[in-house]
Amino acid sequence: MKGYRGLMLDSCICDGSLGETLQGFIKGEDSKGDNYHGLCHTSCDAGVRDPSVVFGNIKTFLDVNPREVMIIEFEVNDNSLAELHTAIDDSELDTYVLTEKGGESWPTIQQMIDSNKRLILFAHGDGIESCYIEGATCPEGIFYTFDHFEQTNWNDETCDIKGVPRAEPMDFFLMNHWLNNDADLPSQENAERFNTYNSLVERYRKCGDKIPNVIATDFWSVGDTLEFVFDLNQKSV
Repeated sequence: MKGYRGLMLDSCICDGSLGETLQGFIKGEDSKGDNYHGLCHTSCDAGVRDPSVVFGNIKTFLDVNPREVMIIEFEVNDNSLAELHTAIDDSELDTYVLTEKGGESWPTIQQMIDSNKRLILFAHGDGIESCYIEGATCPEGIFYTFDHFEQTNWNDETCDIKGVPRAEPMDFFLMNHWLNNDADLPSQENAERFNTYNSLVERYRKCGDKIPNVIATDFWSVGDTLEFVFDLNQKSV
């Protein structure tokens, strides 16, 4: 059985606030000053990761696991697309990036392994739009997410498609499967209920004939997400 891992990361510009400084102090890190590129979610004050460390870890994983394939989907905030592209290049992750779809269909996992182009990057947000719009230019190696993905809403238990459903079939289907808490923050308590095998199966069956290519959960190690994905890949759900 072959499969791939998927990550969803947010790119942002951090302003060196007191919250960020305290986060760095707790982690034993020096202050990075202001207007630096980071990976965060919603706010740098809530926690920010150094892209060079994150991308370096991903590259190491791909280096030592030559048959592994990954998809990363970025949400680009604060007009940080140029900084994100630079960070990817500086980490040498671009060695593994698939830069062209290559025809009407995507390459198979085996073809990606054979060519050693085992990382597909997608992005949406500030500074990037459909690569099919006349005059649009997408950064090399980064595909516009919504040229290829449709997705469910998050924070609900339906299989309603977020936004306006496309008339033409999309290449990828993303099942967002999490519930935030009342403060609209990730909730491990909700994950304990929502990441059960039965909850995942129920959500999947609401989608009819749509088979998710990517399943996004909070606290992926809580519950039965990996067991469900294994069975889905085996077509035993």
